[in-house]
Amino acid sequence: MWRIGCVTALVFFVVVGPCLAGEATAKVYHETGKKFLAKKDYKEAEASFLKSILEYDKNYESYFALADVYEKQGKLEQRMRVLEKVLEKLRAIKKTSVAENKWLKKAQDDLGKLGAGTK
Repeated sequence: MWRIGCVTALVFFVVVGPCLAGEATAKVYHETGKKFLAKKDYKEAEASFLKSILEYDKNYESYFALADVYEKQGKLEQRMRVLEKVLEKLRAIKKTSVAENKWLKKAQDDLGKLGAGTK
């Protein structure tokens, strides 16, 4: 019985562990980005939010934070591309959660404000 427990734990850490680590690391990058954004250090904020997205691409909050960084710098084309990307990712999900629906609506609303088509 002890061996089965050890094998189960090992499988969990090998298979599931990296996914959890990526999400946790993404949160750290996101929080770091928010600090840079508060200091108006847009270059570092952008880098942090991009790292967050690369680490865990379902961290939708980081997409919107990155879009805000671009807006604050007047980079509206880049903002639109980020919003379109998150909208595309969310629309690809067959069954969205309540949280994902919230992000989907936000992406559509933000793109609408930019005058972009939401297809």
